[in-house]
Amino acid sequence: MFLSNICRESGFLSTMLFIKSIEIFVSILIPLILIVSLGFEITTMVYGDVKNYHKHVRSIILKTIAAVVIFFIPTITNVTLSLVSQTKFSDTECWTNANTETIERYKAVEEAQAKLEEEKRVKEAKKAEEMRIAIEKTREAARKENEKKAEEERRRKQQEGAGGGSGGQNDCKGSYSGTKYNLSQYEITGLARMVTCEYGTDANGMSAVASHMANLYEIRNHYGNTGGRSLYQYITTCGWYACARKLGDASYDNSQAQQVVRSVLVEGKRTLPLYIDEFDWYPHDIKGATWESYKSYTPHVTQLNNVYSSSGKYFCITISGHDGNVFFYTATAERYKNEKNL
Repeated sequence: MFLSNICRESGFLSTMLFIKSIEIFVSILIPLILIVSLGFEITTMVYGDVKNYHKHVRSIILKTIAAVVIFFIPTITNVTLSLVSQTKFSDTECWTNANTETIERYKAVEEAQAKLEEEKRVKEAKKAEEMRIAIEKTREAARKENEKKAEEERRRKQQEGAGGGSGGQNDCKGSYSGTKYNLSQYEITGLARMVTCEYGTDANGMSAVASHMANLYEIRNHYGNTGGRSLYQYITTCGWYACARKLGDASYDNSQAQQVVRSVLVEGKRTLPLYIDEFDWYPHDIKGATWESYKSYTPHVTQLNNVYSSSGKYFCITISGHDGNVFFYTATAERYKNEKNL
């Protein structure tokens, strides 16, 4: 079965054809060379070197035998195979098929089969890609549905947490006029990256963070603690914001955050009053806080203590998913409750 298959492969048959050609070449050319050599040997023996007569005779006999054996190599091979398997070598399928016409025919068949296999592979690859795309679409639809549900849940918790003014997220949506800062696009981009890092993509939370930046700078500038630095220079180097390290990280670029920075800092549209000088990651940075704790907080009454040894009175909280920022004011800043600008 193996020999039957291999005897129909163009590559193997090409090798057999080459062997065939070598065999014919050897069985004809070498005997001819030996015959010419015999003629030269006989001439030398008769007309020349008589003394070495016996040596020449022995050489003539050996060359004659060699010429006959080489000439009859194909015949000897056939006879040997026929004795072993009742088949002459010249009658085997491999030897019979080893010709140009048969090789070209099998080569054409192999190319056609290869083409069919390639078409099959392409179809399978296309089918696999279509399946992958379908799976991706299903996953994307599920992701959007989950995001929609999460957003609905967030809004529901916001409404529950508002508590009619006794605490909750909506308290951070105030409207206050503040100092307007002349910021370059480069500075807006950097501050927007910090705002995004500090509070994701929630507009209310980002506005509160940007308002806190203005408050922190203005209160500390009032005490001469900014070293004459501009708002941008101070906020990005004072060490208060951990996200200052993200100034050069373009992955935090967010057009909404840039618009928030323009609105709050360039146009002076604050959402927190001037005296709000602290905020922390909720509930993680607030001592003793749980996820539901904020619902019992009362603005200007509830005292908050963070893990950084700072404390103050609760003002508002912004919630996004299962994270939030809680804003409060220290005793130092409380004196500016009635101030609009410093």
